[in-house]
Amino acid sequence: MIYDLLCRPSAQAVWASLPEDVAAALALAIEEVCADPFGATVQWGPVEKRLLFADGVVAALTVRESRKQIYIFEVAPVA
Repeated sequence: MIYDLLCRPSAQAVWASLPEDVAAALALAIEEVCADPFGATVQWGPVEKRLLFADGVVAALTVRESRKQIYIFEVAPVA
């Protein structure tokens, strides 16, 4: 099942400021997360909190299984 994607405005701003290739890698990884949120991410803290690693970036997100929603609350570039 496909999940709805929600993104905190501050995370969107960081995503928009990423280099084009890094932003594209994140977009592809997010697409995988929407199809399989638990297979495409690793657990971080409580069960619903997850981390997504893509080339040059990490995203922190919450999977709301009961609502079929993914909420990205932080995006950060990595070296």
